[in-house]
This record gives sequence, C-alpha cells and structure tokens, in this order.
Amino acid sequence: MTKTVALSDYTSLIKLIDYRKQAFQTKKAYWHKFVSNNIFKEFFDKSFGEEELTLSRGQLLDIDKSDFPSSVFSIILWGYPKNPRGGYFEDILEHLPILKNQISYKKVLTEEEFRFLCFTLKGKGIGLSTLSKFLYFFEMQIDSYRCLILDRWVINILQSGIYNELLPLHNIKEGNKVNMYFRYIETMDAVAKKMNVSVDQLELFLFLFGKNLKLSVD
Repeated sequence: MTKTVALSDYTSLIKLIDYRKQAFQTKKAYWHKFVSNNIFKEFFDKSFGEEELTLSRGQLLDIDKSDFPSSVFSIILWGYPKNPRGGYFEDILEHLPILKNQISYKKVLTEEEFRFLCFTLKGKGIGLSTLSKFLYFFEMQIDSYRCLILDRWVINILQSGIYNELLPLHNIKEGNKVNMYFRYIETMDAVAKKMNVSVDQLELFLFLFGKNLKLSVD
C-alpha cells in the first residue's frame, strides 16, 4: 500500500519556491527547421540573438499577450525545450488563428466552454498538456479558479496517491483528464489557500519534488 503524507508537512519548503524563476534553456538549432513559416521566422530572428535561449515562468507571465504568436511560441519553447517534435509544432503553426480566437489574456471560461475547447483543439493535434500551458500563462480561469499546468508528470504524481490532500485526484488518467481538470484546479486552489501558498508554488512543488522526497525516516 502506498504510504501517504500530508502536503502541509512541506509548507516551509513550498513557501520558498520562487516559481517565477523556473527556467528552461533551448537551442537555436532545434527550431531552425521551422523558419519556413514567416510568422515563426520573425519570432525566431528576434529571439535567438545567441545560440541558446533561456525563458523563465516570470518572463512568460509578464510577456505582452497582445503579441499572440510570440506568446505562444515562447510558451512552446519553454514547455518543450529539448523536444520540438516536427508534426506537433507544425500543428501549432497551422492552427494559430484558431488558438488566437479561443485563448485570451485573463479570459474566464465555463466548464462547458473548457471541454468544448479541449475537444476542438484535440482534433487539431493540441492536447491538454499543451493547452493547459497556454491557459496558465494567459492567466485564464474556469469559473473562479486559475488554470494550472497539467502534464503527464503531474498526472503521475496525482495517480500515486502520495499526498493526503490530493487523494480526491488519484483516479485521474489519460482517458478522463479533461473531465477531471476542473476538480484538479479547484482542489489545488483549496489546498494552496489552506497552506497559505500560491497555486503556482504548489504545482511547481509537485513537478519538482512530487515523487523525489523521502517520505519516512529510517
């Protein structure tokens, strides 16, 4: 049986996490093959003054969201710094107008609108892992709850049932993650408020330390 612990045991650690400084570095060479797209080429030429580019959460949260293509490209480079899969990124490039029509800075969605958005974009090759990054950095909400990143690694942590406060989410899986997403952001919001930390700190704690802490003392 999986040993469970309280997230509150790590409150002091979580409060120390400066989520805005979490950064990833990507290489110019990874992305050069996409410059045949004129919109991306403009971003590429402007952004890659050096052979490598480092982007932080803080930069992406503060970026001018009115420049939609640059915002989207920056999020992709941050989220997938070593794995610019060809077909996948080409789907992003092809469907930029649809993304722009659906994603807006600090926009509030209903649950029904969120599910429809997931359904629409999945048909364009854009899954929840990528979509949730867009929703997070554009600071969008579903009802009154901030959207958070939900990728495969975080899902794996939630499935493990390690943390008592997140046990309502342990049944999340690939097949139901869209339907579980609202419960995820609602639960994370409630836990963060109870611990007096930000949801950003809590999500990054799961990503960085979720299954990398020794949960007992010999």
